[in-house]
Amino acid sequence: MTLATKPSFFSELQRRHVYKVGAMYAVAGWLLVQVITQVFPIYEIDTHVQRMFVGVIVAGFPVALVLAWLFDLTPQGIVRTEALPANGETPSTQRAQRGTDRKLNYVLAALLLLALGYVVAERAVLKTANNESVQTAGAKDQSIAVLPLATVGSDDKDSYLGDGISGELLTALSKLRGLKVIGRASSFQFRGRDVDAAKVGKALNVRSLLSGTVQRAGDELRITVELVDTASGQQLWSQQYDRSFKNLFALEDDISSEVSKALAVKLGAAEGQALVEVATDNPHAHDLVLRANLMIQRSDEASLNEAAVLLNQAIAEDPNYAEAWAALGRTYISLADAYRAPNDLLPAMKGAAEKAVALDPNLAEARAVLGEVLLNYVRDYSAARPELERAVALNPGLASAHDSLATYQFEIQHDAAAARSEEQVAEKLDPLNPWYAYWEMTNAIALGDFPGAENLAERVRQLDPKFFYRSDPLVLAYAAEGRWQNCTDRAAAAAAEGQASPDFAAAICYAHVGDTAHARTILQRLQAAAQTGYADHSNIAAVRVALGDKDGAFTDLEQAYRDRSAPLMSVWSLPWFMPLHGDPRYPALLDRIGAGATAAMSP
Repeated sequence: MTLATKPSFFSELQRRHVYKVGAMYAVAGWLLVQVITQVFPIYEIDTHVQRMFVGVIVAGFPVALVLAWLFDLTPQGIVRTEALPANGETPSTQRAQRGTDRKLNYVLAALLLLALGYVVAERAVLKTANNESVQTAGAKDQSIAVLPLATVGSDDKDSYLGDGISGELLTALSKLRGLKVIGRASSFQFRGRDVDAAKVGKALNVRSLLSGTVQRAGDELRITVELVDTASGQQLWSQQYDRSFKNLFALEDDISSEVSKALAVKLGAAEGQALVEVATDNPHAHDLVLRANLMIQRSDEASLNEAAVLLNQAIAEDPNYAEAWAALGRTYISLADAYRAPNDLLPAMKGAAEKAVALDPNLAEARAVLGEVLLNYVRDYSAARPELERAVALNPGLASAHDSLATYQFEIQHDAAAARSEEQVAEKLDPLNPWYAYWEMTNAIALGDFPGAENLAERVRQLDPKFFYRSDPLVLAYAAEGRWQNCTDRAAAAAAEGQASPDFAAAICYAHVGDTAHARTILQRLQAAAQTGYADHSNIAAVRVALGDKDGAFTDLEQAYRDRSAPLMSVWSLPWFMPLHGDPRYPALLDRIGAGATAAMSP
């Protein structure tokens, strides 16, 4: 005879499925809470209502356990749980128990899989969102714009000083690895003492803003600077300095170092690293360079000639001033093709660039200038490429260096896609500079991306409504695509806006719509300019092609080659020269261009 044993409390909890019901309720309740906290805010449901639902779910847990004790899930439905007889379970009870166990196991497994899937998906989404937010925040946090210092209490003749000092600070900060420094053309558009930091931050996509004032009394300077977080408007650092002009380089290094320290958590700048070297011991030479740098930013011939005079005076004061030599080389490049025949300026521009590199081999701007001279005018391509690559390596934050490298990729490698990518890097560094958008437009034309070229032309005009380089940018884009009527309409509108320079692309369009008289008038103006001063003969050749004068076009292309015209280097990419492609003189010209300085020039 077997003695009957009374089931224990814990065995009863198991038999009545209290454990499983508790686990199921906990998982299902957790999932429901996640849904409430994620979905309710989307529909702006009050937080009190959310708390109420969560409270009900939590309070229902003990109720679910009690109900699991009192009732059982059977094939016939939910029934009141009966106590086992003292002698154990009956066969029918065992069968019912096994059926209920299977159902509860299925439900619990489904809930656990659902919860696991939710956790995995949530982690994946959060990881992606966090990565994106870190990348976005990082790109913005590690960025700064340097605004021109406002001159106060000084004569107008000292107005150049604020721009000059800010320009040198900008150059110094661009040496910091990991810091995006917005270029001068973009940041210097925001002037004045009441600039809205948030608006500047949004326009330039930067997190930090350096601004301030400068006051001069003889050789004494008082400079006040502040660093502001554009997102919060919080002042991160500020300082006032009273120094003499002869110690300006040391002062600029102090300011740059303090900015580096204020952003050190983001930049990881090397402690004690000099960001501003003493470029000259002659304060007068330094002052002349600051004055010249203001003139270089202007594109008119008179300002560029004045810059050249000032820089030559600075070099006379200090012949070992590398920055002055590099700036002089840059000035000659700006004058070439636009106002002077490059061949006439070549000895002076090449000499200035080489002298700058010899004096300071680590000066990125000097390397970039020398690379441009070797590429476009000396046509020594094998020597040009390492100079341009070295300039980018020395200072990745120098937008003009990326632009120069893009020119090599476009003109010599005929890789318009790579050139376009490099121009986009320059644009990010100097987003309000119309030149980089203009050069990217020429890349887009070479790639046959005419809608992209048109959009870039519109951007150039937005950045500078008066922008004109050989042609109106939109006229150029329309001409490349062969939208002749749109082209002539835009040319007429540009003329009405006061655009005085003869537009060679407009002449091409007038020729294609049958208005040859108008095209010839522009051609005559270009030819007259070539007689009295300088006009690029590759532009004249393009108009001759449109008018059906192939022989005349080749004559002008030969002259452009002798002049060492830089635009001639892009002749392979320009749609308006396609009628020449079948002429044997065309590939012969391209071969000579590609051969560089060693090519023989036919008389």
